[in-house]
Order: sequence, then C-alpha cells, then structure tokens
Amino acid sequence: MSSIYKKFETNKERETKGITVEYHDDENPEAPPAKFVIARSGGSNAAYAKMLDVETKPLRRSLAAGTIPVATLQRVNRKCFVETCLLGWENVVGKDGKPIQFSKAAAGALFEDLPDLAEDLMAQAANASLFRYDEEVDSGN
Repeated sequence: MSSIYKKFETNKERETKGITVEYHDDENPEAPPAKFVIARSGGSNAAYAKMLDVETKPLRRSLAAGTIPVATLQRVNRKCFVETCLLGWENVVGKDGKPIQFSKAAAGALFEDLPDLAEDLMAQAANASLFRYDEEVDSGN
C-alpha cells in the first residue's frame, strides 16, 4: 500500500459504527472507565453532514457576515454531534454517583453540565487519524 494511503485512508466502517473513547478516573483507578462510542464527524458519516447543513441553513447569512453568536454555533455543533455522532456510552455516572443511562436527552444535559467533555469528544470525532485502519484509540485520560 502506498504510504499516502497509510497516512490518509480511513476505515469507513469505523467512521459510521464508531470507536470507543475511554476516560479513566484518576482519583479512583479501580473504577471502570467511562466509555463513549463516537462516529466520525465527517468522512463517511453522511448523517452528520446532512444535519449540519440543515441546522446551519437558517444561520448562513449571519455566518457569512460573521455576526453569529459563538453560543449559537456551539449549540448547533453539540446538537449535530449528539444526534449523529454520539452512539452510546457506558459507566457514565452523575455528580450524585448514580449511573446515567444513555439517551440523546441525557447526553444533551450532560454536555450542558460538562461543556469541556463535549468539546473533547467532538474534537476526537473530527480527528480522522482515530478512524484509520490500524489506529488504537487512547484518550490519554
């Protein structure tokens, strides 16, 4: 295989069926890691591109003029990510220590409480290298 293919070719199945990103609890290393299954925000994930197009259509004039509030862009990006890229999770617990069952609504609430988690997961979903054939996912957390 050409080195250019090794560098840029992605696994289309991984892009749509997702990869697992783990976050370990530094204070309790014995606890199972929180695991998030994410599809790629781009590439073969046509649902993401389609939803982003639909959601930004009414905002295009503001986008072009550079007058759209950052909070509006963040809200749209999170909505598109939750609906088309976040496929599930395991071992996610709330502030009260109780497990949070995965649902799109629960994800929206979690990301409202933890916007940095949302940003980190969205950044990883946009990272094409994580969706290559031989790449292992290590969140480093």
